[in-house]
Amino acid sequence: GQFAHWRELICEAFLDLTPESDVRDGFAGTVTQWPLGELSIARIDSQRQRVRRTDRDIARATHSGYYANLQIRGTSEMRQGGRTAVLRPGDLAVVRTGERFAFEFGTDFRQLSLFIPGTLLDAQTSGVRTATRVDTATGVGAAVRHAMVALTRSRLAPGSAARLATLASGLLAVAIDR
Repeated sequence: GQFAHWRELICEAFLDLTPESDVRDGFAGTVTQWPLGELSIARIDSQRQRVRRTDRDIARATHSGYYANLQIRGTSEMRQGGRTAVLRPGDLAVVRTGERFAFEFGTDFRQLSLFIPGTLLDAQTSGVRTATRVDTATGVGAAVRHAMVALTRSRLAPGSAARLATLASGLLAVAIDR
């Protein structure tokens, strides 16, 4: 059905994941992706669901890096490494792809998800604290939010978009390295 199609879509767009939802018939979700050199950003619009990255998912694909998820609409819960972040519109948090994680979306939602290669983010921080809310209302966090939104709304030349994505990952490294 439609949810099986959704599962295939998100695994193709992101990485091997295990989504679950009690919405079966009429499940609706879209993923729009923008490739940005080594990085990429996606806008996800969907209905309530739980998404897990299991040991089995990790063993199937060693896609090493991070996803910085910016909540645009709805709320979500992100869990990794014994930590939990509750994200409301404007909040951002990061997950590492090489470790188990879980997202819980209790309602319809929109998120922007920026993929950053592990080597790029690790080189710029003394350690990435995953599943920890980053305030994007002011300061460096606001710059990260504005850059992520610009990547999905602006008609930038591909080279400029890739540079902006790389700069956004550097700003994110500063925002989470506190």
